[in-house]
Parts: sequence; C-alpha cells; structure tokens
Amino acid sequence: AFDAAPDLVAVLDAAGAEVWANRAWRVAAGQSGLPIDSAAAWGALHRRGRLLQGNFDISVSAAGGDRLLVVARDVSEMAGEAKRLQAALDSASIRLEEVHHRVKNDLQVVSSLLGMQARRLDDPGARAAVADCRRRVQIMSGLQDQLARAPRGGVVHFGASVPGLVRDVVGTFVLPGLTLDVQEQLGDAPEMPYELAVSLALIVHELVANALRHAWPDGGDGRLGVSLTERPDKSMVLRVEDDGCGMPVVAPVRSMGLDLVRALARQCGGRLELSSADDVDGGGTRW
Repeated sequence: AFDAAPDLVAVLDAAGAEVWANRAWRVAAGQSGLPIDSAAAWGALHRRGRLLQGNFDISVSAAGGDRLLVVARDVSEMAGEAKRLQAALDSASIRLEEVHHRVKNDLQVVSSLLGMQARRLDDPGARAAVADCRRRVQIMSGLQDQLARAPRGGVVHFGASVPGLVRDVVGTFVLPGLTLDVQEQLGDAPEMPYELAVSLALIVHELVANALRHAWPDGGDGRLGVSLTERPDKSMVLRVEDDGCGMPVVAPVRSMGLDLVRALARQCGGRLELSSADDVDGGGTRW
C-alpha cells in the first residue's frame, strides 16, 4: 500500500541512507533529488515532527531504533489554489468596500438635496416634514458607515450608534424653557444585522422626536430615556419613555411617524405597546 501511495514515503537510518523507499520517493530521487536530508529530518522530529521544505509538507516520526519514517507530500498545487482563493477574496473585499462607499455617498447626496429643499420651503409644517425625512436618511447613512467598518460582515453594534442618534435628534429641536435630562441604557445591547439596526434606529428617532414635540408643552425639567435589553430567550425590549404630559392610550394620536413605527415594529417581528400617564412612574409616556 505504501509503495503505491502518491506521497513520498521512506525509512531512513541515522546517516540519512534509505532503508526502504516507495515508488514515488524513488522517482523523485532519480529526477531532482530528495526533498529532505537526514539532518533536517532529525531536527524536525524534535519540532513536533513537521517541517516545510520547498513545495513539500514533510512529516517525520520515529520508526524504532535510529530510524525515521518520513512522509513528504507535494503541496505546490494546494498552495497555488490557496493563492487563487486569496486573490478572489481580496477582489470581492475591494468590490464590497466600493459598494459601501457608493451607498454612503448616495445617501449623503439625498440628505443634501432634502436639506436644500427644506430651506426653500416657507410652510413650517412642510419644512419640518422634510427635515424628518432628512434625519431618517442620515440615520441609514450613519449605520451604513458603521457596517462598512464592521469586522463581521453584515453586523453592526446598535448600542454604539444610539447616543449620537438621540443627541442629533434633540439638537434639531428648539425647546424653549425645557431642561432635558437624556438617559440611555444600552451597555449590553447586542450586535445585530444591519437591516434590524436600521429599523430600530428609525423607531428610536420617531419616538424621541414625538416626545420632543408633545411631551413638555410648557417647558420645565424633562427626562427622556432610551433603553434596549436582551431577554434570556434572546428577544429584545426597546423602550423610549418620557415624564411629560402623556398621551391617550385608548385612542392614541395618528401621525406618519407613529404609523412608520408600527410598520417597522411589525417588520422586526415585534409589537408596539404604549403606557401613559397613570401607568408610568412619574407620569409621561412609555413605548
């Protein structure tokens, strides 16, 4: 069986002379010389029995007494295939980076166009609606940038993006007479697919913006909280809550933003729940 093996197999003595060799070893010896000498073989035996020499992966083991069993496998074809696979992987990585770059640029262009359009509008309601759309595009752009830099393809760290998102939304509103305390509890927020992160980020945007518009009509001190926790069954609970004036639970206000939140919650396989006023500690609204 050893004589017909494609690998080079031989038993060598302490001087490196062949005690026995299979056909492949003898052919290699007759054509271009052996891939290993006795000194290298004995050295390899003390280095966990393996070494690479030329195009050969060589295994060395004691064969009794002062003899060695040497098995040499030609890996030149495998090495060539590994190089081809690495080249293909590098090419795919470059193309993926180019796609990320183009998507981010396109989203930035859309955001800029929406900003230009908003500045041309005289109606405050229309201007606010376009500004909302622009922030939604900026959310997707920010997560797209995080996705492009993520070490694991297609996965982003949602918790890392929320503080900046909330800060940006709060910064776009003029809140006269309101001192706002923003609290975020996202330390254990898990990594998640990009698509899910975008949906949750848009939900946070809409609910935070809704609170800023309606929760504190008379100003004063306000508290706004955002948290994401993972349950033992791997399901997640996203909460956005405030201590403002509350909103009706029986017939909650209908708006494009809240309709979008409901649609996104269904898309995530979740459900939207509202607690308000008496059901929330200190009053206010909890989603």
